[in-house]
Amino acid sequence: MKTKLAILSMAGLLTTPALADIQINGFANLIGGMTLDDDESVYDYDSDFNFNPASVFGLQVRGDVSDKLSATAQLVGRGSDDYDADFEWAYMTYVLNNNVNISAGRLRMPLFKYSASLDIGYSYHWLTPPDAIYGIDFNNIDGVRLDYSTYSGDWEYGGQLTVGRVETDTTISGTPAALELENVMALSLEATRDWFSARTLFARAKVSAFNDDFETFVDGLNAFGSSIPSASLAAAGFSVDEDTGTFFEVAVDIDKYDWFVGAEFTQTEVDGAVIADNKAWYVTAG
Repeated sequence: MKTKLAILSMAGLLTTPALADIQINGFANLIGGMTLDDDESVYDYDSDFNFNPASVFGLQVRGDVSDKLSATAQLVGRGSDDYDADFEWAYMTYVLNNNVNISAGRLRMPLFKYSASLDIGYSYHWLTPPDAIYGIDFNNIDGVRLDYSTYSGDWEYGGQLTVGRVETDTTISGTPAALELENVMALSLEATRDWFSARTLFARAKVSAFNDDFETFVDGLNAFGSSIPSASLAAAGFSVDEDTGTFFEVAVDIDKYDWFVGAEFTQTEVDGAVIADNKAWYVTAG
C-alpha cells in the first residue's frame, strides 16, 4: 500500500545582540506529521499526528574574546530525544588572516552541502533534508577544522580540512551499537560563480562498533577458531574493530532565481566489516 505523509512545518529564527561582543541566536523548527494509512510508519511518523521526530529548538551564543579569537556554543533540543538539551557545538576560532581560520573543539562535520545549517530549516527549501543522504547518526566531531576561502575573477573558492574523532550511538542491521570513529580526516572543496555552485568531500577514518550481545557472539566464534579455522574468519567478518571507512560526497546546484536544480551523491564504505556499503543520491528542482 502506498504510504502518504502529511507534514506541517513552522520555522523561526531570532537574533539578539545581548552585549557589544556577544551574539545570541535562537532557532526553531516545529514539524508535525502523520501517515494517512493505518499501521504504516515513515521516518518515525505513524498514523497519530506527532511533532517529535523532526522538531528541533536551538540556542547559539558567540562571543569575541579578542580581535582574532572567538568562542561559539550551540545548545540543541530535539523532539526525537524528548527535547533534552545538549551542547552540540562548543569551539574556539582563531582568524589567521583574511583567507584562513582555524577552529578547535566540538564542531559540525562538513559532510554535506547543508551540514552547517542542517538544523535551521529556512536555509533549504524542504521541510526536512532527504533522509537517504542526511539521515546519519552523527553530525559533530571533536577535533580541529581549518577553513580556507579565496576568490579569482568571478569565482569564489573554499576548502575545509577537518581532523578528530567521533563517539556516538548508532544502529547496525537493526541492532543498537556504540560507534567510534578515530583518526578522522575529511577534506572538502567548493567553488561558486553567480548561479552555479559545486562541492565535493572525501573522508577517511578507523571505524569501531560495539554491542554486548554482538561481542558475545563474536567471542564465541573465536573460541572455536583453534579447531575450526572458518570460525575465526567468520568472527573477523562480523567484528567492526578499527576497520578503514571512507566517505565520498559531491553536490552541484544551479540557481537561476526563476528556477533551480540541484543534486547530491554520497558513498560510504567500511572495508572488511559487517556494515553494508551504501550509495545514496537525490535530484531536486523547482
